[in-house]
Amino acid sequence: LGTMANPFKTITAAINSIPSSGVAAPTDTNRYLIYLFPGTYTENIVLNRSYINIAGSDRNSVKITSASGATLTLNSATDKSIVVSYLTIESTSSTSTDSALTIDGTSSIVENCTLRATSATAVNAISTTTQLIRSCDIFGNYKQSSGIFETITTNVYGKMTLAGGTLRIVNGYHVNEADDVISQTNGILYIVSGKLKSTAHNEFVQTAGTVYWGWVEYDTSKATFSGTKILLFKAIDNYYNNSISGLSATTVQGAIDEIKGLVSLASYVTGIVYVDNRRVDTYTPDGSILKPYKTIKDAYDSITTNDATHRFAVHVAP
Repeated sequence: LGTMANPFKTITAAINSIPSSGVAAPTDTNRYLIYLFPGTYTENIVLNRSYINIAGSDRNSVKITSASGATLTLNSATDKSIVVSYLTIESTSSTSTDSALTIDGTSSIVENCTLRATSATAVNAISTTTQLIRSCDIFGNYKQSSGIFETITTNVYGKMTLAGGTLRIVNGYHVNEADDVISQTNGILYIVSGKLKSTAHNEFVQTAGTVYWGWVEYDTSKATFSGTKILLFKAIDNYYNNSISGLSATTVQGAIDEIKGLVSLASYVTGIVYVDNRRVDTYTPDGSILKPYKTIKDAYDSITTNDATHRFAVHVAP
């Protein structure tokens, strides 16, 4: 059992089959991968052993689901020893304290997954150490009470609540039409870059804690800062919305150029050089948003003057 010809029928059985001691036990140099074929796996899984990864063939064709409790709990005691990728983790429970994914333990990585819950919590973040959620889609609520979590290029379609610990958001798209988008009642929050959007509710509500505010697209009339707000970048808090910003520009590049002229960024950033290696069309790069360089080195080499009065930022696309 456990071979491609004779696979286990449950994920739990596959985990239990892995030796816990001896020369075949998982180690940093002897890691195990549990590979999931397309299908729906209905079970509650606790992965509390180190150096065991779980990967599906595709997040749209592999789903782990449960109707109660936590569908998947990650609770390893070893740093960076668990990676979960390319699958959907779902809770169909009607109890808000149940979850699709509960992350505890030490430094797990969840990437390229869909995390889904309607009445339960999609992500319950309770770890005391650093965890990474990367390139995921979260449909439902995210709740964090402790630990250090980082979401990179992750979309959240629900409410994010930070009650403790540290949460870093990089390049996130957050939308919620049923409730507030982000609620911070304590802890430390970094929003390095991203977009917050809600038509009928608040986009950001802070009652306590500290938020480090970066390049965030949001509606200022739907944001409340009642704790500490610190700007990550040495510029005023700008956002671009042509209908209410008062800018005449109708494009992102035009808005950047107009804002640079309005807020006198000369002592901070005098120019932005763009990099995007996803472009496959033919053009002569010049570092603009329309004609970006394809490598960071090319962007770096294009900057001929960089001193106290000429400071450049290199913007790298995902």
